[in-house]
Amino acid sequence: MTISSSLHSRYYGLPNGAAQAYFVCTHLLHPNQTVLFVSAQDLDDFDHAAQEFAPTNAQTLAFPGTDTGQMRFLHQLLTHEQGPLLISAPYEVLSTPLPDREDFMVRTHVFHRGDTLHRQDVLDILERAGYTRDDYAETPGQYAARGSVVDVFCLHRDEPLRLYFAGNRLDTISAFDVDTHHTQQAVDEALILPLTFSEKPCTLADFLPKAYYIFDEPDSLFEISAYPNACLFSRLPAADATDCNLRANLAFNANTNLLVQEVTRLRNQHIQVHITCLNRGELDRITDLLDSFPLFIQVSHVL
Repeated sequence: MTISSSLHSRYYGLPNGAAQAYFVCTHLLHPNQTVLFVSAQDLDDFDHAAQEFAPTNAQTLAFPGTDTGQMRFLHQLLTHEQGPLLISAPYEVLSTPLPDREDFMVRTHVFHRGDTLHRQDVLDILERAGYTRDDYAETPGQYAARGSVVDVFCLHRDEPLRLYFAGNRLDTISAFDVDTHHTQQAVDEALILPLTFSEKPCTLADFLPKAYYIFDEPDSLFEISAYPNACLFSRLPAADATDCNLRANLAFNANTNLLVQEVTRLRNQHIQVHITCLNRGELDRITDLLDSFPLFIQVSHVL
């Protein structure tokens, strides 16, 4: 089948992931819209650039490859309330089995500090959720129990939680360091996301009924007709495609003269040039290098 269709816009002139992220964030990511960018290429450059170029009220998510990461992703997706949402994913994610939305929500539990709760009830919930009991809770999806203490590494957190019981009351909940096991800050709740399901009848499309899809270089067998609200990115020009006119940066490799030549060429085309530095030291060095050149460009530090 032919993937081109009058229903689907096509764009080219986007040489790398950063250029694609820039174009998506500035032209296709509208207020309160969800956009799914799908590509067979490595998505690291796209993801990093999307975090820089996305509107300040936008959320950016990358679909993870692990079961624990996917459940955390679904929770972020289902709890997103407003503002643009940009998701990146490889093509195989479109057919990845996922749980039913309602089943996921029903099997999600929250334990609050001060709850009247039997310790054994907590252990039963963790077992049903698919968490693994071990001597220590060191990775997401593990839990440990001893005496009146239950340690659990929740899927959505970067550190495990320690639940202290006083009789049938959940007395305190604290984060703790996974290496030293020293308790850190107190928290008000422990969110238990489900990890295993008896069946996974859904796909990502079921969670994104109103999303706009962007397909990067789909192969000739891809059924784009299943996605009426979509567009295509291609590397090569095409008669029915729009040129985004973005080009990859030159590799300057500390060659100041080459940098100056390129900046001058762009300014002669009436293009405003901004050089962005990742830290203060880089900002100081590039400023010193360019001081002797009358380029009148803006050099700024990424905050």
